[in-house]
Amino acid sequence: MRRVATIVVLLGLALAAPFVAPAHAAFTPMAGWTTLPTREALPPSPLVRRIQELLQGLGRYSGEMHGRLDEYTVNAIRTYQQRAGLDDDGRPTEELANHIEFTSRAIELGARLDTILAEQMRAAEEALLAQPETRALVNQRPVGLLLGAQHVAQLPPHGL
Repeated sequence: MRRVATIVVLLGLALAAPFVAPAHAAFTPMAGWTTLPTREALPPSPLVRRIQELLQGLGRYSGEMHGRLDEYTVNAIRTYQQRAGLDDDGRPTEELANHIEFTSRAIELGARLDTILAEQMRAAEEALLAQPETRALVNQRPVGLLLGAQHVAQLPPHGL
């Protein structure tokens, strides 16, 4: 039985030998190439460029927008993946681009909501200050107390 297994393994190695280069074999460039292509010689990838732009929008990438997967881009992708709780393989995929885009939109929406809330709070405070009946209540509040939902618990029990 052991002899049969040995023969099968040797036969498999013999059949695979033409397809497996030895570890010490030198790389042979493709026909017509005298050297390996540089990063600049490879065509840019629209997906990589999209990811570079999205990461730049989040402040996570400050390199060139060339659409080529270089060390800086891979590091930026990995950093984003780690912070987002994703598998940090550094690979640019369509799923990753969609995730970054969704995150960017969520951050933009949150910022817009914060702006709207601040504007509404200022308008409400101005309206309260415009009425003599409520001006005293507004002026009695502790310094820095805002009228936002997160601060309602700090208002006196009779509230507004």
